[in-house]
Amino acid sequence: MTEKSVRYLWGLAVWEAVVFSFTAIMFMHADRRLRTEDVKLLAPVAVFGILLVKVCCSVARRVAPAMSILLGTVIGVVSIIAGGFLWALVSRGFEVPSALVMGSFMLSIPSGIGSGIAGWLNHRRS
Repeated sequence: MTEKSVRYLWGLAVWEAVVFSFTAIMFMHADRRLRTEDVKLLAPVAVFGILLVKVCCSVARRVAPAMSILLGTVIGVVSIIAGGFLWALVSRGFEVPSALVMGSFMLSIPSGIGSGIAGWLNHRRS
């Protein structure tokens, strides 16, 4: 494995850990167990994280370390909200789209934190 691949995998692991630890805290606070419907909604978030971290890594290699953190954070926040809106447009029903949009807003902060860390991990070192 190349150093670039290892950095990408570390960034992906950090993003997934930050986002899903926040999700686990929400479930524990709501005092409810994870159900099959929840896994069906969270699996695309995990897959979306792969694409999101790849974009952050590509951008972070071209800018300074401080800018890579800022751009990673902005990319993480904007893309998860845009993804939530697009997913809500595709989904059917009355309540599901509004829940998806609200969920994307709730996950935007942890996604921004994880993407900022992934961007910092993947900036080009001289």
